[in-house]
Amino acid sequence: MKKELNLKSVQTQKYIQAWLAAMIRAGGQTTTDQHAQARIAVCEVCQHYSQVQPIPGLKMPGCLICGCPSLTKAHMKTYFSIGKMGLKVSECPHPHGNKWQAVDEIFSNN
Repeated sequence: MKKELNLKSVQTQKYIQAWLAAMIRAGGQTTTDQHAQARIAVCEVCQHYSQVQPIPGLKMPGCLICGCPSLTKAHMKTYFSIGKMGLKVSECPHPHGNKWQAVDEIFSNN
């Protein structure tokens, strides 16, 4: 039997809050909740959307390409990339191009 992820669990909520707070402290900018939900809707129909494990023992829905949980990356316009050692625009890493582009264009005009 497959165990359902409890997105309201204390561990999940603490991880999401801590990650978002760290990205904001590092200079990242957040999207609106409506923008993030539109991005997540794009993710949910992608073949690369499944369970990721951002930290040991915590599995969340996310991208198998970049490993990011959709509940964190989708909320960021920009975020601090350790690999790039600087701020990076939050984009979908799909091999055929940024699947969030159309959604991002709609919300950038609001």
